[in-house]
Amino acid sequence: MDVTHEILFIELIGLGTSKMVNIDPKEIFFLALRKDAFQVILVHNHPSGMLKPSEADEQLTHRMVYVGKYVNLPIWDHLIITDKSYYSFLDSGLLEKLEADNTDIPDVILESILKAEKEMAEKKLSITTAKFIIHLHKKGANLEEITAIAELDEDEIKKIIEEFEAGEYDA
Repeated sequence: MDVTHEILFIELIGLGTSKMVNIDPKEIFFLALRKDAFQVILVHNHPSGMLKPSEADEQLTHRMVYVGKYVNLPIWDHLIITDKSYYSFLDSGLLEKLEADNTDIPDVILESILKAEKEMAEKKLSITTAKFIIHLHKKGANLEEITAIAELDEDEIKKIIEEFEAGEYDA
């Protein structure tokens, strides 16, 4: 979602079995950061028709809330949908409870989150830098000016401009 709570995009992250799906937080947050989202809504289905969140649903949501706080991209809601209805973590108050839960996340998860955060921060920085360079290029700045402003060498600037012209950045 953007800052006005408009949905920017819907993305299928994973397919699972009738009982579970494995989701990696970095897949969710990398996409959201890449598309300049302000908040994230998680949605998954329960083919059984049961709306009550499972313990795994709660653990996943807690983990995503934790990662969202870390990368400054909060979870707005987590919806469980069935053929007939839906369950909202936000409306039920469960999201607020999970946000307030300061229980230590196991070290293995924390390490994964920290690694993912670092990767996402590097990607976000490189995307932001590339967009800035492309903006300068579009405005007519020459290579020397862009190099001085961006504090990158000419080869890096040329590579970013070539990637943009090849359609790799949507700046």
